[in-house]
Amino acid sequence: MKHAFCFLTLLCLSTINFAQIAPPYFTTAAPSGGERGKKVTLTVEGFNLTGASEVLWSKAGISAVIVTNVETAHEKPRPSTDPTKKYQGDNVTRNRVTLDVTIAPDAETGLYRFRLKTPLGTTNLGAFYVTALRETMEAEANNTLSDAQAVMLPTTVVGEMNARGDRDHFKFSAQAGQQLIFEIVASALGAKFDGVLTLFDATGKQLATNNDYDFRRDPLLAYGFKQDGEYVLRVTDFEQQGMSRTHEFDYRLNLGALPYVSSIFPLGLQQGTRGEFAVSGFNLGATQTPFTAPALVGWNASAPLALKALNAPRLAIGTVPETLESNAAKSLAAPQIVTLPITINGKLAETAEDFYRFTARKGETLMLEIGAQRFGSPLDAVIEIYDAKGQLVPRALLRSVSETQQTLNDRDSSASGLRVLNWSELAVNDFILIGNEVLQIDVLPKGPDEDTRFKNFNGQRLGFFDTTPEAHAVYTPMYKVTVHPPDAKLPPNGLPQTMLYFRNDDGGPMYGKDSRMTFTAPADGAYTVRVRDVRGQQGERFAYRLTIRPPQPDFVLSIDPENANIPHNVGVLLTARAFRTDEWQGDIAVKLIDLPARFTATEGVIRVGEYTTQIWLKAEANATTNSFSLKLRGEATINSKQVVREANTSERISVASLVNEPEVLVWTEQESVTLSPDRTAWVNLKIKRQGEFKGRVLFEVRNLPHGVIVKDVGLSGVMIPEDETTQRFELEVAPWVKPQTLTMYVVARIDSASPQRIESPARPLSLKIEASNMTKK
Repeated sequence: MKHAFCFLTLLCLSTINFAQIAPPYFTTAAPSGGERGKKVTLTVEGFNLTGASEVLWSKAGISAVIVTNVETAHEKPRPSTDPTKKYQGDNVTRNRVTLDVTIAPDAETGLYRFRLKTPLGTTNLGAFYVTALRETMEAEANNTLSDAQAVMLPTTVVGEMNARGDRDHFKFSAQAGQQLIFEIVASALGAKFDGVLTLFDATGKQLATNNDYDFRRDPLLAYGFKQDGEYVLRVTDFEQQGMSRTHEFDYRLNLGALPYVSSIFPLGLQQGTRGEFAVSGFNLGATQTPFTAPALVGWNASAPLALKALNAPRLAIGTVPETLESNAAKSLAAPQIVTLPITINGKLAETAEDFYRFTARKGETLMLEIGAQRFGSPLDAVIEIYDAKGQLVPRALLRSVSETQQTLNDRDSSASGLRVLNWSELAVNDFILIGNEVLQIDVLPKGPDEDTRFKNFNGQRLGFFDTTPEAHAVYTPMYKVTVHPPDAKLPPNGLPQTMLYFRNDDGGPMYGKDSRMTFTAPADGAYTVRVRDVRGQQGERFAYRLTIRPPQPDFVLSIDPENANIPHNVGVLLTARAFRTDEWQGDIAVKLIDLPARFTATEGVIRVGEYTTQIWLKAEANATTNSFSLKLRGEATINSKQVVREANTSERISVASLVNEPEVLVWTEQESVTLSPDRTAWVNLKIKRQGEFKGRVLFEVRNLPHGVIVKDVGLSGVMIPEDETTQRFELEVAPWVKPQTLTMYVVARIDSASPQRIESPARPLSLKIEASNMTKK
């Protein structure tokens, strides 16, 4: 049975024709910030911003009024050089929008986000930085030490690398005993600028330089001056890049005797307790600060430490008892004894490694995690567990059963796909050893020009058995492996056998460089965890929090897209995503809450072992609310308790907007699909192009359970070419997929240069998976 869509004729913008209309987006916004208590004229340039009516901000303390909106050019799709499509480019109007921005005198300093609201929906996110310092505009020519621009401190210099090889110099006076801070803010604003700061004295002698501070791309220099005099600060791009008027190489330079926190110890405390914190840095005054931790719930909880400083450190809020590292934690032979559960606050200062001993029962599962870089420490931790004899505790024995290699090109440590030379002996769910990481196959390629896709979270490759994903060069060997107990005796087969130990470098998605490990004790006894920096570095700033505790399962929700533009009569498909903690894999029921009248949304379940599900948000024909905040709630039963979490979307300005019908409508001939390992199923698609749109239409099939794939779709995937209106695709299910019934979605997608997707979903389909005939028998 075909779905019948009710088509509603709407008045469109007179300045825009239907022909592959890109969602509204801007490419530049300048200046990149402003001074607290002042007004700023902000110029935004972008596409399809005609009719923009409002500026939405992520935080209070700042507001804006649209003053002018000028259309500077009109562009339409043109013949394509790509043989798979006839047209390329969007139907867009170029706009230049000027805003009067008012920054309150008491506005919070730091980064603000904003979006423009237009008749075509809301735009991508922009960035704006609020400073408490007086601003100084960079003035050329200042390319040499002798031509350095004189500035009065303290100030924020607003500058730009306006050409390749550009060098900006700034001259200032300093007094003996002064501690001056020099900080670049650029990458946080979306700039490509990779800054380098270099300090010179009046004779041209180099005193100090910095490229990246800790793991941030932006540099920072702190210098204590020993003599009165004039000094010069040079600003350059690390790769000598630059370009004028694009704002891609804009920067903001804070300089002066500014308070700056370089380290805090300890990095946090237990919820509901009070403690004293040692604060180190520059121009801070007091070195001890009291703090009372709120009773927060949820994973990775933190709270701001109230300090008047250029940066804003946050303290970790833990859930278990805490202690401080002692001098007894310096050797494997004589480690510090701890009682679980515990969070140990330590630092790698006097020694490059610390040791802590705990007892565990055979089969007991414990979570070990490091909190360091997430809370401002430069430590890149690695943790390892030793037994009572001082030997690394083995975790599993990997037996290689077939060999292939990575081909085509090098791959980084995050990509979910790797190009595999030969996959004839591989299957979905197989474990693969490449370098020191263990991966699990998610989807096999359908041809030689496709990657093998591995299990991932939001596109970031997952390492199994707490191995850390690495970058791999082309032709790196890959082994299909089977997993065995550490003491297994396996006959040789001519391929390697690899012992995995309880060790972790990077904890994976959401942990960054902080370590995380699941430890199951192989026997009753004492075990020692070793903490060190993977690079062998140490110092007073290398603080950490080592937590050893039983699992505390939880989940963190997010939604994509964060700013949903809802076409009339069709709606929009949203992805609800859950980050699971401590290996928990239960069902999570998710839904949108506080929807306005005449808006409806399906509910979904993020099932066992999955990270996402889909929600269909739709507006009725008589809906009148133009926009509203998106709020996602999830509920789950964890350890017999009901747990409720909501997605934190305030900083991302998560808002839904009602917009015109899409340029393509799509529906399926089927209302339901049934398949089994014995029988594939076909889904027939039909589209209707609207207005002047004539382009090709690509499709995605979403909400398929693991083990169900779209067969043989080719390099372009499921696609309807320019001159056609129908297509079909075939679904196939693996034998090990359990019988179930769920909802699947087919989404039409149009090519666009916009950072925001152009999508149109069909009505949901019911997908029923049956057992094979052999299984039934």
